[in-house]
Amino acid sequence: IRTAGVAGLYRHWLPTAAEMSTMGLFFGGYEWSRRSLQKTLDVSCGTGEKPSWAGPVTSFLAGGFGGSLFWIFAFPFETIKHRLMTQPLEKPVYSSPVHCLRSLVASESTMALWRGFLPAILRTFPANGATFVTYEAVVQLFSGAHQIR
Repeated sequence: IRTAGVAGLYRHWLPTAAEMSTMGLFFGGYEWSRRSLQKTLDVSCGTGEKPSWAGPVTSFLAGGFGGSLFWIFAFPFETIKHRLMTQPLEKPVYSSPVHCLRSLVASESTMALWRGFLPAILRTFPANGATFVTYEAVVQLFSGAHQIR
């Protein structure tokens, strides 16, 4: 605020908004894969009841898939946002997100948009899997249900 004023709080909102537009893939990917896994992994063995581990395992796998799908599409936006936000305020390297994209691709190639992707994707599967197992457990806790969806 001292250097850029209140307007500085909204600097680089465009790449952030673009990245957040892919959140539908995160939640949509989770829900689609959860439903698909529930049908595919029908482990009731004819008894009509699913084992207690089926819900958390399904949520973990679906959460990992949803998180991975999100990062596959969001990572280039994250790279651009990071470059913009870490440039010096006194002498910015990039004038806009489009300028950042063009400069990055011209000087470092398209693959520069994916630099650091492997550690992010390796982290995201278990992290988002655990997030959705927790989410489903909290939904169960507050709804009074006895079985995770």
